[in-house]
Amino acid sequence: MDLETYFNLFGDDLIRSAADNINPLFTPGVDVPVALELLRKPKPAQMAVISAGCAVLKDHKTYNICAVPGTGKTLMSSAICHAMKPDGFRAIVFCPPHLPGKWHREIRKTIPGALIIHLDHVSDAVSLRSMRRSKPTGPEFYIVTNTTAKLGARWKPVYRRSKGKLRNEIVGGIYCVECMALQEKLDTQTGIMIPIPEKKFASRRQTCMSCGEPMWQFTNQIERWPVASYVHSHLKQYFDFALVDEVHETKSPTTAIGNAFASLVASSKKVITLTGTVLGGYAWHIRSLLYRTNPNSLVEEDLTWEEDVSFSERYGRIERVVKTTGSGRLDDSICSMGTGKTRTSKYIRPGIMPQVFGRHLIHNTVFLSLSEFSDSLPPFKEHIVPVPMNEQIASEYKRIEDEIKSFISQLPRDQKSKLIGKMLHTLLSYPDHPFGWEPITCPVMEDDQVVIKTVCTPKNFQRDSLWAKEESLLLLIESQRSRGRKCWIYTPMVDARDVLSRLEMLLRKEGFRVGVLRSSVPTGKREKWITENGPKLDVVLSHPQLVETGVDFFDQEKTYNFPTIIHYCLGYNLFTTRQSSARAYRIGQTEPCENYMFFYENTMQHRCASVMAKKMQAALAVEGKFSCEGLAAMTDDDGSLEMAVAKSLFEGTQGIEIAPDFASIYVPHREAVKQVVSDVSAKSSSPAISVNVGDKFRSPRNGVVATIVASDGNGNVTVKFSAFPGKRIVRESDVTEHFCEKL
Repeated sequence: MDLETYFNLFGDDLIRSAADNINPLFTPGVDVPVALELLRKPKPAQMAVISAGCAVLKDHKTYNICAVPGTGKTLMSSAICHAMKPDGFRAIVFCPPHLPGKWHREIRKTIPGALIIHLDHVSDAVSLRSMRRSKPTGPEFYIVTNTTAKLGARWKPVYRRSKGKLRNEIVGGIYCVECMALQEKLDTQTGIMIPIPEKKFASRRQTCMSCGEPMWQFTNQIERWPVASYVHSHLKQYFDFALVDEVHETKSPTTAIGNAFASLVASSKKVITLTGTVLGGYAWHIRSLLYRTNPNSLVEEDLTWEEDVSFSERYGRIERVVKTTGSGRLDDSICSMGTGKTRTSKYIRPGIMPQVFGRHLIHNTVFLSLSEFSDSLPPFKEHIVPVPMNEQIASEYKRIEDEIKSFISQLPRDQKSKLIGKMLHTLLSYPDHPFGWEPITCPVMEDDQVVIKTVCTPKNFQRDSLWAKEESLLLLIESQRSRGRKCWIYTPMVDARDVLSRLEMLLRKEGFRVGVLRSSVPTGKREKWITENGPKLDVVLSHPQLVETGVDFFDQEKTYNFPTIIHYCLGYNLFTTRQSSARAYRIGQTEPCENYMFFYENTMQHRCASVMAKKMQAALAVEGKFSCEGLAAMTDDDGSLEMAVAKSLFEGTQGIEIAPDFASIYVPHREAVKQVVSDVSAKSSSPAISVNVGDKFRSPRNGVVATIVASDGNGNVTVKFSAFPGKRIVRESDVTEHFCEKL
């Protein structure tokens, strides 16, 4: 008996056994919620998170709230502080630079008698030092942005360029001011020592290669001293709570924001982290958070701070590429045996094992989705929009791709990486911007000299042509406008290949009222920009990063509402994609919400969407939302017990709902509904299946789903075709066969 059969037979028993062995700290509907006196009443789901948080923080330092945007994380976290210390407390809020105003408003509307202080300058933190021994007499919130908290004192390089004069300018060779040693490094290409470039000393704090003395010094501009460092040095245990908003932004182990977060965690008695996307698809995204807030569980597994790859090997996906060459062939290698040579490389791939939740998150993490508020929310749909390229663009794209591949294949191994970035950028952007291109070049080493070679020369098409994806977009927006719906369009292509400006021009030409939110609008004023411009616009265009956190696409008075979000171009950042996709669908929304994600079929954009889907499924797995297609992509049938459990249970066990993200198909150029003759029946000689409106049937051959939407009672039905999760409609023949498997 294989694992799949075993879990299909005994899956329900395994689920009951798991439920019997897990003792929740708080069970909604069973345990009594904490007593609260707030200015507004939390919803039942929010009250459960608040009560669970109080229970967790009695025994643990950290409580992680992973709740999708729009569920009220500000309300819940501030209410937990008030519930645990109703007589008074001090909480420091660590948030992105555009959110202090929103935190101020939300706290004011939630916590009675709250004192709110903004730490905009290190002197504001210095003034608190005299109050270290005093106790708070009420709720106190100190708001600091993550940019203010991380800012360090200004510094400047200090070195000698010649033996007589101290210089701070970056010119020529560099000498240490202490030992007068010339700063050199070995050129691996020539084997000789060469001077270290001056720009190295301007961009990073360097030490002498000979004596180790610092070759930089602080300036006297103390106003830039980081608030987080001051709190860590002089205000330890001053704050009862640290509320860390958008904690996923601290995921890097080496960034200034990450280090500032670590300082505040170490300085506070309790920590509440808030995020809508704790994972971006890779296991390492959560490693730093665990070490900074709850290192004990990792230490127990003998995982140290330095072992980032070991963590990914245990809880993520590592691709090992083994290359072997026989005798007589030259190849860089790290090991050799006999006459052959073997080189093994490791690459971290999207994916995370769900057991990371059971081992490191289950005791202090809560996940909250908008489905918990389904009674008060409108429908939500997410659509994938694959668009075939125009024939002439497709032909030129294929030529460019082939020439780039051919050029890379001829490069020495150590030079191939130099072209990868250009290749990705070219192949991602050319279909959307097939004009204004110069020859693509690449520097290569030939005879110990750098030679600039032409990789390929993309053909430039007419700017005034309308391409397939643009046409699909215009059709969609016109359809939305006819329904009285406003649209928000995202594209990260805003610089050299300025797709954003082109879309603005096309939309204005079609008579749409268009606004563009650019990075020139300061972070703290973007919400105001939307409030002022939203009511008079049909469409807004922006880079998704500009609005990924803290911005709502509607106001309470409904003077504006953008319920349709369109990703015209996708990126690789799952945090940005998930956060920006949730700007409209949140508590208070009354209109059905629709998200559309466009890409050209069989292109680098298509591959980008596939990578994003894998990262999405990895993140959803840890949050308890499984898609069998995603799990299959993660495991590749590697025999992992935990992944086999998840896959089998969610395919065949009753009572479990699969969340098929990226499942809907929207094809504006094809008919979505057709008249067909219903002879839907089981295969071979089985009796016919009764057909009712609402029934769904799946083609066992290609995964297309037929939904019965109407019937005339005479064997003729109207059927809406879509794709089963993980599949897509490729050609017309996909929707003309019998549908034999009833869902």
